[in-house]
Amino acid sequence: MAEQTSLATLMATQPIFDRHQKIVAAELLYRSDDNRSVFDIGEKQATTELLYNLGTGIAEQVSHFQKLVFINVSADFLMSRAFLPVPSENVVIELVERIEPTEAFIESVQYWYKKGFRFALDDFEFKPSWYSLLEYASYIKVDTLGANPQEVLRKKEALSHYPVTWLAERIETKEEYAIYYNAGFDLFQGYFFAKPSIVYGKVLPPSSLQFTRILSALSNQDVGISELAEMVSADPNLAFKLLKIANSPFYRGHLPVESVYDVISRLGLDYLRRWMLIFGVLKDSAREHAELILTRAHLCELLTKAHQVRGSQGADAYLVGLMSGVDLLLEIEPSTFIDSVNVSNAIADAVVKETGMLGEQLKLARKIEQCVMLKHMDLLEPCWLELYRQARRHALDVVKLSELAQNSFT
Repeated sequence: MAEQTSLATLMATQPIFDRHQKIVAAELLYRSDDNRSVFDIGEKQATTELLYNLGTGIAEQVSHFQKLVFINVSADFLMSRAFLPVPSENVVIELVERIEPTEAFIESVQYWYKKGFRFALDDFEFKPSWYSLLEYASYIKVDTLGANPQEVLRKKEALSHYPVTWLAERIETKEEYAIYYNAGFDLFQGYFFAKPSIVYGKVLPPSSLQFTRILSALSNQDVGISELAEMVSADPNLAFKLLKIANSPFYRGHLPVESVYDVISRLGLDYLRRWMLIFGVLKDSAREHAELILTRAHLCELLTKAHQVRGSQGADAYLVGLMSGVDLLLEIEPSTFIDSVNVSNAIADAVVKETGMLGEQLKLARKIEQCVMLKHMDLLEPCWLELYRQARRHALDVVKLSELAQNSFT
């Protein structure tokens, strides 16, 4: 069992309150273990890491993510038009005052607005250059710290014909809250209510084994989910990340995920494509570990088919084999990982307790794996050894194909 590493800083979150002082949303803020700021690493990279941690991080503090979240997104990120791998109904994109609202930028905002995304004008200073963005804004956030309340209220009244929700941020005293409450502000944020709190968790490492191959396949409009599921299944780290994303608050469905096919079906090809682009910014691989877990996963699948396990087509056994390796690949206890995703009880019990029909196949796969490693092949049934060899050849072929695809792509 891999030794548990300390939890990483995923982000910070600060709640947003309505006029009844109930939490209705939260702003997500970039934070890092090394205390680098957004300006140290660049706004585009900060946006990338924040979205990545939001989708793939495993954290106990999940209450904020069950509500609407406000996220600062850089101008470059928006203008790329290839990112934003989150459903529009769950997020509000904050446009910070540092952005220069050029014609090209406004066109990008309009593009995402037509896709259903909502926008907040952050630290709004009532500059005429920003008025062209008001028709796309659902929220206006006013920085109250050091502001002249009467001046703010006068300018707010001048824009009263816009159907926007007004948010007073950086409220630090009861008196400030009363002023903006009486002025008709709808939402409130600041130290008077709650300071930003750090969200700690385990970050799933990016993977590149199948990145280039899948990205190439996704450029083909006729690619099928079955074909993509086969490619994703070939990379354990990638399968883990996509499984976590599919079960994040942004995508979580009512039915449990039973296979990689289900993961892709839930995300959809468009969001899969966007997440793959983010993985391309943050990629990594570990061949030896991938070979081991791929062998185990395929062996579980072969054993399940050989034993004709009732109600199983093999895909669920493959997923059990993959998920049994999170301790080795990601240094996360399987039980911790299982708690963060929505899988069936049969799969969860198989991975954590090695119980049930699927658990029996995993237990047998581990036994075969151990006998081979210790060169005790005489303890194995010949048919088991043959299945292991098939699984091993499959794993090596898949890794080799992935490396060839990556080399040809680069």
